[in-house]
Amino acid sequence: MKQTFREELRQALAAGAPPIEPGLEDRLLARVREGISEDPQRRRTRRGRPDNRGGAGPRPVWALVAVLLAVVVVGVLLLGGAVARSRAIPARPAPTSTPPHSSADPVATRYRALVNTGFAPLQQAGDDSQRLCGSVRPNVNCRDATLRARQAAQMLLDSLTATAPPPGFENAHAELIGGLRDLLVAYDSVLAAVAAGNVSETQYRTGLAFQIKANSVYHGVADTDCWPGRATPGPEGSGLTWRCPK
Repeated sequence: MKQTFREELRQALAAGAPPIEPGLEDRLLARVREGISEDPQRRRTRRGRPDNRGGAGPRPVWALVAVLLAVVVVGVLLLGGAVARSRAIPARPAPTSTPPHSSADPVATRYRALVNTGFAPLQQAGDDSQRLCGSVRPNVNCRDATLRARQAAQMLLDSLTATAPPPGFENAHAELIGGLRDLLVAYDSVLAAVAAGNVSETQYRTGLAFQIKANSVYHGVADTDCWPGRATPGPEGSGLTWRCPK
């Protein structure tokens, strides 16, 4: 059975009442508008009628109170609905600024510079040794290029053994020292084969030296320059594994 306006109003104002049924706001507003737009003559006629419940006298005060209470209830309901909808929509997170990059550790920077500066002449002379000594007929400058490569490897090894690696560089440091020691032995074998005039042995030893430089030594250099190292595969078929993007 449809509830009367008074019952709905009492239910809306009751403390701890259940949720208001859908459409109550619209019905309240409609009844308020109806009371406001009602013909004055009709209102005067109704005021002159006796109260069926036994009460006597006019009812304009109670009608006004009912209208005001209805307006208050509607306002509360509308405001509550707006608040509920605003709570249902998540607030947009505040933009966060990107933290500035911290300055490089000066100890790590000096260590990287030491490795890169020492490896540059070794890289160049080692490639020259491979090109001049690894051909079918070794070039006359093969021995000189190999000597320069060996000298550069020795200088880099001496610098590294006299320097303590910064925290986080220990593995690269150990790999560099081990690779350089193996490379010195390989270059000595190339020079011995060149001195003996053994072309095939020279080519073979030159290839071994190049692999040691490209793998063990270069790996340590790349791990140092890209610390912490990032492993990426080298060109397909090259037989090399570049530790850092070139």
